[in-house]
Amino acid sequence: MGYGMDEATRHAYAWIALAVVLVTLVEGVVRTLLLRKPYDVRAGIASLVLAIGRRLFDHAPLWLTLPLASFFFEHRVVAVRQDAWWSWGLLFFGLELAHYASHRASHRMRWLWASHAVHHSSAELTLAAAYRLGWTGRISFALAFFSPLALLGFAPDRILSVYTLTLLYQVWLHAAWIPRLGPLEGSSTRRRPTASTTPMRCRTATRTSAACSSSSIVSSARTPPSATTSRRPSAGRARSSRVGRCACW
Repeated sequence: MGYGMDEATRHAYAWIALAVVLVTLVEGVVRTLLLRKPYDVRAGIASLVLAIGRRLFDHAPLWLTLPLASFFFEHRVVAVRQDAWWSWGLLFFGLELAHYASHRASHRMRWLWASHAVHHSSAELTLAAAYRLGWTGRISFALAFFSPLALLGFAPDRILSVYTLTLLYQVWLHAAWIPRLGPLEGSSTRRRPTASTTPMRCRTATRTSAACSSSSIVSSARTPPSATTSRRPSAGRARSSRVGRCACW
């Protein structure tokens, strides 16, 4: 079985990811030294540790990352030309739709929320919060929503490679200082953060740390947003759990 991204895509992703980390360091320096605003260094370090640990799961087999995708591709109903320029646009919109479904399920299903909750454990929105992701995201079947794209003729490794690269685009959406996107605010699943996207604080510690982020996997698995909203929360809390306003994965 394949491992998703090919060698060239894996190297490109590694270099881009390194650039993202450097940009987050610049953000911290600018906020601390130039703007004289507080910056949670511990939260940044915790996000970096989580990102490094997540790389261990990059080698998860394709059948586990995209379940049934190979089967769907072998029995595809449409033969899409992989080298056609329009196929990239079609795949992009397909990924957007699949991303929305996966993200919404991650906020509603306890099993998926157990991994996704880590992303919401930061106390504030910064660029570093973009790569604060649970280690088990790739093996929790959250990407199963992308597998049906193989029925349209998109190879499973291409689906995973393109989606992984599009995730890097979301990084700058996690900073509160990003300006509004105009018409794109309502036409994409990757929106600019608003007041309602403020991440939840870790339920098991007062300060954000690597231990806090990992422990939230267990604690939040018992209390996904859908469980809290069923108890008639306040209007502000209800808005914060709406998936459509969360610019993350």
